[in-house]
Amino acid sequence: MIPVILFIYWILDGNLSLSDLVHFYPVPIFMDSVLQFTTNIEGNKSLFSLKDFVIQTGTTKPLVGDFTFERNLDNFPLSTLNLELKDGLLDNISLSQILVRKGTNYTKFTLPSNLDKLSRIDVNLILNGTLNELDSKVSILSNLGQINGIVSVDATNKLYQGELIINDLSGYILNVDKGINDFDGELKFKGKGFDYKQVDLQVEGFVNNFNYNGYEYENIQINGMFLNESFDGFLALEDQHVNATFKGLFDLNQKPTKYNFSIDVKSLNPHALNWTDQYENLTLNFNSKCSGIGLSLNEFIGEVAIEDITVTHQNEAIKLNDLSLLSKGKGIKKEIYLSSDMLTAEVNGNINFDKVMEDFSFITSIYAPNLIDSYRSNNYMDDRTYDITIKFNDFDKFSSIFIPDVSFAKGSIIELDFNSQDTVLSLYTKSDKFRIGDNVFGDIVIRGEKNNKSNSFELFAEIDNYSLSNQFQIENIQTAFEINENRLSTNLLYQGENSTNFGKIRLQSRVHSSDHIMTTVEDLVLGSNENDVWEIGEGAEINFQENKLKCSHFSVVNQQQELKLNGIVGPNETDELSISLSEFDLSNFGDLTYNEESEVQLNGVINLDLSLKSILNNIEFTGSVIVNQLILNDIQIGDLTFKSNWEGMDNRFVIEGGLRNEDRVEEINFQSIKYYPFNDVKSQLEGAILFEGFNADFLNPFLPQPYLGNLETKLDGAVFLSGSIFNPLLNGELKLNDSKIDLIQHQTSYLVDGTIIVSPNQINLVDAVVNDKYNKKCALSASYEHEGYSKYSYNIISQFNEPFLVMNNSFDDNPLYYGDAFVTGFSSISYDSINDLSFNIHVKTAENSVLTIPLYGDEDVVLEDFITFEKA
Repeated sequence: MIPVILFIYWILDGNLSLSDLVHFYPVPIFMDSVLQFTTNIEGNKSLFSLKDFVIQTGTTKPLVGDFTFERNLDNFPLSTLNLELKDGLLDNISLSQILVRKGTNYTKFTLPSNLDKLSRIDVNLILNGTLNELDSKVSILSNLGQINGIVSVDATNKLYQGELIINDLSGYILNVDKGINDFDGELKFKGKGFDYKQVDLQVEGFVNNFNYNGYEYENIQINGMFLNESFDGFLALEDQHVNATFKGLFDLNQKPTKYNFSIDVKSLNPHALNWTDQYENLTLNFNSKCSGIGLSLNEFIGEVAIEDITVTHQNEAIKLNDLSLLSKGKGIKKEIYLSSDMLTAEVNGNINFDKVMEDFSFITSIYAPNLIDSYRSNNYMDDRTYDITIKFNDFDKFSSIFIPDVSFAKGSIIELDFNSQDTVLSLYTKSDKFRIGDNVFGDIVIRGEKNNKSNSFELFAEIDNYSLSNQFQIENIQTAFEINENRLSTNLLYQGENSTNFGKIRLQSRVHSSDHIMTTVEDLVLGSNENDVWEIGEGAEINFQENKLKCSHFSVVNQQQELKLNGIVGPNETDELSISLSEFDLSNFGDLTYNEESEVQLNGVINLDLSLKSILNNIEFTGSVIVNQLILNDIQIGDLTFKSNWEGMDNRFVIEGGLRNEDRVEEINFQSIKYYPFNDVKSQLEGAILFEGFNADFLNPFLPQPYLGNLETKLDGAVFLSGSIFNPLLNGELKLNDSKIDLIQHQTSYLVDGTIIVSPNQINLVDAVVNDKYNKKCALSASYEHEGYSKYSYNIISQFNEPFLVMNNSFDDNPLYYGDAFVTGFSSISYDSINDLSFNIHVKTAENSVLTIPLYGDEDVVLEDFITFEKA
């Protein structure tokens, strides 16, 4: 019999509902919609093909391509198919119509959360192979980036491999909350399993232009195995601001997380990588090994070793050497050891680091139950006992870089013991020197423990000396705090050396609630041998209630001098605090604090009346200050007046005042100064400061002694204000007339005339002329540049066109060298925070110069470079 082969050729143009198709053949995927399509269909018993099909998906670009399926009549899985999708566009609407077969049912296809922003896919696809083994070449362009690649699939063994080229792929796909933008890359992969929740994937390649948190990483190499939520392999970052490698295992599948890896950091600049706004000129390098479980201190069991830590800061390499962290134990009981050149720490017991503050609250509730929420304290069920010991070594090497406001002397120690069952909290601290900000504590010892007899908690502190900004200083401080049954007593005593100054403060506080604490000032005495004693009157109270602080009957008196505080510190406009100071002698500042090293010695009498409203919100203040007979370091300044009034209609303060010299002549005048606290910080100030023959001789104590001194000035002009109180912007011009300064060591005196130009970030002295005692002239210019008057640099240039006197001293003035020196030429002096102070002097001596350098003893001077002379 001759076989008959049936061949079909059909041109089809119409609509097709794929939901009808599933009744005849259980396709694994279809779209819940009616598709419009055109195609040429060819087929027979074993062959089915669609030529030049065009399927409308509702987008601007239909799916266009060819499809051929050739059935293997003997072994169906070996049937071959060929799909070439030449062009086509899918959008989020068509994606939402896809249904996927699960068992005998079809469910709506849902994109993973990291793809929910996918709104369009422009796709090209070539698919060749059998139903078991397929090779594909794919190009996908979407709103989330572009992927080109080759993928091979072995469906029988659930294996796949391929290569991908990625361009501008959105970081959103990585399912990271924030920080990652687009990136590029080339990756080779080989994997097993088709369930994305059970990933078994080997990846090798690199990623470029990986933009994280505003920084673009140039070269990230990867070679490792992803198994579900674990990675075991190699990562390397080689970039301008980071050079680091990761080798090892990081396994999120296990709870708690398991890891065993090493990190080698050759360079790391956290500021350049936008990890922090601080440490602009800082680079780290170190090696580390981490092995253990747990991502928090509570979970962590294992060991971390960080070796060869070097911090390069401001071009200086600082070696912090090694650091190790060891944690061992079972359950909640831990032993943790931290060891480094900076400090060592040891923790023993069943501690929960997340609840340490809760432990302190519990202990506080024992002695002051009204202070702690009763529900929290009554429901404290934990049984925790632990001790913590911290010993400081060369801690300042670390803190000077990372926490410059904190400093501990070598040998400082902190010990803490906690026992919830016995309601025990004991504290011991000892340090030769401890600093926080401008507060410096010398030889400090603190002890805190439970007094079993009185059932109270007692805290004692002894401080040999305390200073604030090197100006305020008190010595031999003893403090005692005792708290029990919602009552707190506070006692503070200090006594200066040789009884120069002394003080005593005694307070009694009653805790009604965390928002209501009443304090009575039972005793307050501040005294000195020079200015007698300040004592507080009876009935003084400071009460805290409803987040407000109320002062009443607070009056401190010393003969005719009196300080009064009365009112409320709070956030509302009705919360007003009045401060008055009557006939206060400014010399009290130095005497009360016993600061012999202070360069500033004030004298004069101040009278002050201030009213401050809404201090804790938008502070408003009005008042007046008058300082009579102001003397700074034995130099008479004059009378200073300051007055401020609030104008509510315009939301501004109007500031008046000025300075009258010792002859009652006004040298400084505040001209129409207004402060708008609610304006933008760039426009809060307006007005001017007028100078009329102002003499800045009070600056003499601050000049570099013994080189410069005897400064006298005559400044005329105006400086105009803008900006804010904390960052004022100054613009103006001042005339420097008949001003005088001495070069003390060289016994020379100069007269200076010139113009000072003031701008927000710069002060320039221009066209200045300096005259020596022979009326010879020197041209002088200077510039001072700054950032908020903190970071600054300056440059001073002198030009000597005619013989100029720079030295006129004798043996009595300077036995090392003396005489008369006249020079011509130029010199410059400059300073900045990077290059420090530098001099450039290019001068030659002129006629009439006589320089004497005495040589003592009978030894010969043989060093040729002791002194040399050159002919011009």
